[in-house]
Amino acid sequence: MPEMIDHISPSMLSLFCRCQEAFRRRYIEGIKLPPGIAACIGTGMHKGAEANHRQKMGSGCDLPVSDIQDAARDGYHKAVSDGIFIPAGEEAGASAELSKGVDTAVSLATAYARHVAPRIRPVAVEYKMEAAVEGLPVPLLGIIDVLDESGWCPDLKSAGRKWPESKAEGNLQPPIYHYLLKVTRGIEASMSFEVITHKGDHQPIPVNVRDDDLAPIVARAKGLLHTMQSGVFLPAEPGHWMCGPKWCGYWHSCSFIPNYKKCARSNAA
Repeated sequence: MPEMIDHISPSMLSLFCRCQEAFRRRYIEGIKLPPGIAACIGTGMHKGAEANHRQKMGSGCDLPVSDIQDAARDGYHKAVSDGIFIPAGEEAGASAELSKGVDTAVSLATAYARHVAPRIRPVAVEYKMEAAVEGLPVPLLGIIDVLDESGWCPDLKSAGRKWPESKAEGNLQPPIYHYLLKVTRGIEASMSFEVITHKGDHQPIPVNVRDDDLAPIVARAKGLLHTMQSGVFLPAEPGHWMCGPKWCGYWHSCSFIPNYKKCARSNAA
């Protein structure tokens, strides 16, 4: 068994399912790329929510909206200052997009404060969970945003537009989080995605999770470990939305992309 990983998380497994080669670059070669602007916007919103949840565990009351907005603004600026991925050819408009990003992060945090925060009575915030699973030589690991006193586990998401229903159904997080909460806290958690769009809309999506939902995820995890043992990593499906210079920071150095395409992109930029 390779010693490159000592756990499997939802984000790790999701990347492997999208593109094994990107997984190899990130988790075996250790090449961690900075996030894009959209991810920094989401980080800002999450930091605003986290600040509110942490103090609410003691106070029982939500922060003023302005305080949540300030935490989101600070979280966005910190994420950007740590490094950001700008796709080739989009450098000219990056400054304007970065400026818009902070306003979007604050707007998302405002929508969270109005639509989601009042419903949550937090008992755990940014809670790290790890547990063994039968048939896997490494444990599953997850970090939830917040856990409500009722056993509700809402996962806050930012999005450019509302999610299609199929996106929630195929997400790997709920079954993994459901299992980990059962093992680490002994509860049958209710799961949901709380999607906040860039327009400020709130889309609550309850997710029905059954114990049987974990078995297909364990099978995928076994596939991941088998691939690591074999050392053969396949790229994303040709034409997949992720396989392009706009979405993948490994694209220009990927051995599965013909050099003439890379040169054409560089010349166009």
